[in-house]
Amino acid sequence: MISNRSKILIVALGSGSFVFLHGCAPASVSNAGADASPPPGAGGASVSAGGPTFTCLEIFDCATKCKEADAGCEDACLALGTREGKAAAVALATCFKNNACTDAPCLTTKCGTELETCTTQRAAPKPTTTVPTGAVPADLVGKWSHFYAPTSHVDDFTFDATGAAKRYITTAFGFPGGCSTSAIGDGTGTVVFTDTKMTYYQTGGTDLYSSCGASPTPKPSPKGAYEFVWSLGADGKLVLQDSSNSTCIDDPSLASCTTTYEKQ
Repeated sequence: MISNRSKILIVALGSGSFVFLHGCAPASVSNAGADASPPPGAGGASVSAGGPTFTCLEIFDCATKCKEADAGCEDACLALGTREGKAAAVALATCFKNNACTDAPCLTTKCGTELETCTTQRAAPKPTTTVPTGAVPADLVGKWSHFYAPTSHVDDFTFDATGAAKRYITTAFGFPGGCSTSAIGDGTGTVVFTDTKMTYYQTGGTDLYSSCGASPTPKPSPKGAYEFVWSLGADGKLVLQDSSNSTCIDDPSLASCTTTYEKQ
């Protein structure tokens, strides 16, 4: 079990179900419970085989595949979450419970902030006051794409020979009961490559977020520096190891800290 105060329970949400955590604050969530087994279709991941990797949405996606009232399976899904993933999942689940929600409108009205955090979860950029001139190796010029099916997650970088860069990120997820959420990040900026480090300085762009049928809400993309360790694999794919996410800073060997991109 994750802790003696943090069982994952299933409650009705419309015609389906919704996963939430009972009596659990983010600080009480740990990697305990790794011996429990996640359900089939959870990607075959385990804490012991690469560390916690799931985002908030991936935790919920995993838990919805568990058999009803299978607390061990659901706890295993939570244990597979990164520190940020667990905290966001617990915050959303706790809000849902505390507001006695039973449907999607309550979720979006009472827990809109927590739902947006869960859906749009990604590392915040490092603040920067100076944006240097971009530098891109010739063999990296072009569009590089990553796709993760369970949450329809797309992460594209486009690098121009001038050093200009774009990053396009989308995530979508359908909670049981008919509430679908989506997030789009369409950023622009400059990228600098050194021998081993890539820094994407995001200077503009627009983020869009919508949930449960609501109209998309636009807001400026966050500005700052996203840092990665980069390499090209033998297969020609671009491999980026995140150096901005706090979980990855603590343990860069985690599977979730490395993303592979194919050139388009």
